[in-house]
Amino acid sequence: MIVKPPVEVESVRTALEAMRHAKSLGLVHPLAHFLSIRGNARQFGSAAEADTTIFRSLSHIIRQRLNHQRSIVALPTITSYRDRVTLLEDYHQRNPELEAWSLLFYRYVRVDLALPMDDLEKITGQPKRTLNRRQATGVARLTQALIQREERTRARYRQATLRAQLPLPYAPQLFGRDELIDIAWQTLTSTVYPRHLLLYGPSGVGKTSFALALAHRLIDEQPLDNVAWIDQPDFGAEILIERIRAALGIAVSIPYEPPLASQLQLSDTLIVLNHAQTLIDDPDAANTVLKTLGTARLLVVAEHPSTYFTEMGQLRWHTLPMRRQKLVPGKWKMWSDLTRSFDKLAENHVPFRSRWRWAVAIAPALFHRKCTRRFGANYQNSPG
Repeated sequence: MIVKPPVEVESVRTALEAMRHAKSLGLVHPLAHFLSIRGNARQFGSAAEADTTIFRSLSHIIRQRLNHQRSIVALPTITSYRDRVTLLEDYHQRNPELEAWSLLFYRYVRVDLALPMDDLEKITGQPKRTLNRRQATGVARLTQALIQREERTRARYRQATLRAQLPLPYAPQLFGRDELIDIAWQTLTSTVYPRHLLLYGPSGVGKTSFALALAHRLIDEQPLDNVAWIDQPDFGAEILIERIRAALGIAVSIPYEPPLASQLQLSDTLIVLNHAQTLIDDPDAANTVLKTLGTARLLVVAEHPSTYFTEMGQLRWHTLPMRRQKLVPGKWKMWSDLTRSFDKLAENHVPFRSRWRWAVAIAPALFHRKCTRRFGANYQNSPG
């Protein structure tokens, strides 16, 4: 679960005033702990470094939002902090959002102009009370923008951390498995518990790649808190549970530590047990593991199901068979369409022409040999 960034409107107003008067915020200001502001740095080395980075980020966001509002009313963007003053032009549009961001820009970013409220009142023709309301609106909008930016940054960091728990940090490309992916997705994202899925099929059919692609999609689209990937869990239930605790980063030696089943109820966790045929062939071990991982999203990959898993009484278990794909004439039609498209490109690109002709000549033979080796008689007997 991503915690909402702890920053209040008053903290942002304090940072703006410090930027305007060239005062130090220090390392204890809430914005100094924002990942979206710190960037790759774990922590600031000094207060001066923190001040410079925070002020630069605030200035960038204010100018970016001001230019966005100006583009809405067809006004040119501000490309430099030394551009001419457009405050009067902004206030002639009668747009409260534009006026709020413009006031923040010329009061806190363009500090070289040293415009107090009295001068701003004369330039804009607006009473000081209205300007104060616009300033309060701008600070509130800036606070909201900082929070949204920090939430997106933390989400990216969280996803990168979860992907690091998988065998590959990127999702493999799958072909012709869209229907299976949708079925598995519905099971693992269901609101009905338990969300346990057994994916089975013969060796070499692509079960590991399928599980990996599904795990990456869950990380991208679901609010997962933790991920554990265990390969070949062919040991006892107690050892497997301890391995899962270690993979999830849950301490096992702390006194009065709640059991794993209780901790999984407090977080959204995905657990993948790959090459788990030995586990599902052991009813006692499988039953213990399933009860412990009751609320987790569990994906077990094996070569064939067990009768025990289809008749488990009160524990419901979803199974998903994965079979070899057969080639159909449409595959060759797709290849022909692709070659015709590249033929058109080769007509207008002389250096590309010779390489493409060579590739077209040799690729079908290589494709045919690879399919024959992988699919054997199924490929030879399939139409097309």
